Amino acid sequence: MLDEYRVVEVRDWSRIPRKQLHFDDRLFCYKNANSSDYINLGLYLNERDEYCACGYVGVCVLKDKYDEDYIGPDGKKIILKVVPRFKVNPWDMLAAVMNDDEYEKYSLCAENRGERFYEIFEDEKPLPLDVEDGGGEILLAISCIRACYKVCTGTVNRKMDYVQENLNGKIRGRVDFANHIKKNVVTGREDRIFCKYPAFSEDTIENQILKQSVLFSERILKVNNCLEIDGLAKIREMLLYCKRRLSRISEKNIKKSDYLAVNTRGFNSAYAPAIKLAEMLLSHSNMCISAKGDKTGFVVPFAIRMETIFEYYARTVIKNAINSDEKNKSKLRVDKYRDISEYEDLLKTTNNRDIYLMSSYIPDIAIQRYNSVTECWEYTTVLDVKYQRSVDPRSETVRHNSHQLLFYALLLNTKECGFIFPEESRQEDLLIEEQLVIQDGDAEKSDRFYSEFRIGYNESNREEEMKRILSYANKFYRK
Repeated sequence: MLDEYRVVEVRDWSRIPRKQLHFDDRLFCYKNANSSDYINLGLYLNERDEYCACGYVGVCVLKDKYDEDYIGPDGKKIILKVVPRFKVNPWDMLAAVMNDDEYEKYSLCAENRGERFYEIFEDEKPLPLDVEDGGGEILLAISCIRACYKVCTGTVNRKMDYVQENLNGKIRGRVDFANHIKKNVVTGREDRIFCKYPAFSEDTIENQILKQSVLFSERILKVNNCLEIDGLAKIREMLLYCKRRLSRISEKNIKKSDYLAVNTRGFNSAYAPAIKLAEMLLSHSNMCISAKGDKTGFVVPFAIRMETIFEYYARTVIKNAINSDEKNKSKLRVDKYRDISEYEDLLKTTNNRDIYLMSSYIPDIAIQRYNSVTECWEYTTVLDVKYQRSVDPRSETVRHNSHQLLFYALLLNTKECGFIFPEESRQEDLLIEEQLVIQDGDAEKSDRFYSEFRIGYNESNREEEMKRILSYANKFYRK
């Protein structure tokens, strides 16, 4: 660890003790948790003027109000490291979600809401930390591969160049007499003609930068043992596609001056995101892994939004559980993901938008079962995902979440509803399934149930929870 830094480590949604981080009006922070974003990992002040971490995990150098590195009272820069407070692994969750067939919709919708899965601090240099604290370089490599893939699946940049070739019995362009005499006439091969002609070439500086970034991204994923992760299967496919597409591009050591020759305007505007990520990756390449392919003690600063990634992770593992269950994969399904930007595809409360009642809604996870009699899919269970403790002392939070869940259960007309929480210590054996108390009214009365589920890092516990969820969804269809 370099002497100019001091590390402050804390769990997400936790208060930072004053002895670790004193109040200083020069330090940038948000006024409250609701207004926080990824800068300084969402650091905010509570009512006691204490610094608190919000729902981001990651690593960064704290910034002051002028976007400069904050210098603490001890004269050192401060590295803030935030880790999950639950038994979950953000890397496994992110890998699983990226392999979901609806990932592109998840990512676009989250970005439109201002809740991107992760952020890479593109203007920051890698930080001197233990390699076990890494991960930002993995996100950077994945982002770079995805950006290059978007370019490679379209029309890549080309330039006019001259090709020199020894042709058999034909002329193309003009004859290069100097080379023709040297390589053909002198050797008695006058059946050949050495020509020089103009042709389009894809070996441009833009494509050379992309190729180097793809190759280096592959090295980073190999060093971190990520290429064999099941959840990154699509990333591997993108990587192989990019390597094949750029196979004819020459390999060149990219220098800083080469970026001055890059054109990302007009037709080449599609290159802009990929070139930006490639520049960061290649500029800091010597800090991520060594020439031998070994890890070094530097980490690329990053932030992962845990609420967002956990919500989509829960959806992904339930979909995978249904698809891998031979008895249920033809009977159950998770309702398609609905994008808030597509109003006509949303679930409606009424058909009249000009009333006070909220006009549409999107449940986190709505499970459907196929009715062979009516030959249609019916909602059977609705689940809401919450990245928080199931025992929440804040009554307002419990009240809001309860209203939201029961609202979904009412309009989807399901008999089962429940919450999905992250797995915690001492809660592996906690099983909750309660019958709701339905008062006498003018609607038909039926049994309604509420349950709680927990998803975490332990694979066997997670599999048991998936079995519970599928059994719960089949509660009123059991024979």
